[in-house]
Amino acid sequence: MARDDRRKRKEEQSVMLTEWRKAEKERKKRNTVRRQAYRDAMHMWKEESELAKQQRRRVAWEKPKLGKLEPQAPKPGSQEGGAGDVEGENREVTEDEQSDGNDDGMGSDGESGEE
Repeated sequence: MARDDRRKRKEEQSVMLTEWRKAEKERKKRNTVRRQAYRDAMHMWKEESELAKQQRRRVAWEKPKLGKLEPQAPKPGSQEGGAGDVEGENREVTEDEQSDGNDDGMGSDGESGEE
């Protein structure tokens, strides 16, 4: 029974991972096309810049910018039980926990706390 459940989850994970890999390949292609368009624009800008230097004038247009590339989608199955899950992470801090750890009666500013 548990074996069948594991096998079923493994098959589902395999299908999801295959779809993710296809999407990742497409994302990489789109980013590659965007980078190539940037390189082409940069090459044209450099030619214009060199010409402007020879003619002792300013470049007519701004230097191209690559901008943000499409980020990677999260890999399926990587969110389950990650190390970042800490129990009680959003709890309130008590007054004792906020203290600076000095037991000599002095505050962090050097003043006596008894005043």
